[in-house]
Amino acid sequence: MDVQFATKNRNRLPAKKQIINWAKTALKGIREPAGLTVRIVDEDEGKILNEHWRSGKKGPTNVLSFPAGNDAFGEPGYLGLLHLQGYDHENESDTRVMEALEIEKLGQLGFKNPYN
Repeated sequence: MDVQFATKNRNRLPAKKQIINWAKTALKGIREPAGLTVRIVDEDEGKILNEHWRSGKKGPTNVLSFPAGNDAFGEPGYLGLLHLQGYDHENESDTRVMEALEIEKLGQLGFKNPYN
């Protein structure tokens, strides 16, 4: 697992070790192990990546996820991990499954339920 900080302001960011722990805990038991890179970017890079990978959507976003072979933690980061593992929220049934996993795993990591 690789953690990259591509921002000058790291004042409020978790340590690399903490991000790795979150990712390992979040993924444990739900899918086969996979390579993972977490890249924390500044607003400018976030805008560029969002516009490139999301068909010209303007402005930054809180998380982008890509399948293996392409080149971000808390709730947005975990949501990205679920997307990388093939989960989505395209319909009501898939949304319920994905949100239940999010609530369970984020709770294990000490985060509040993001849907309350």
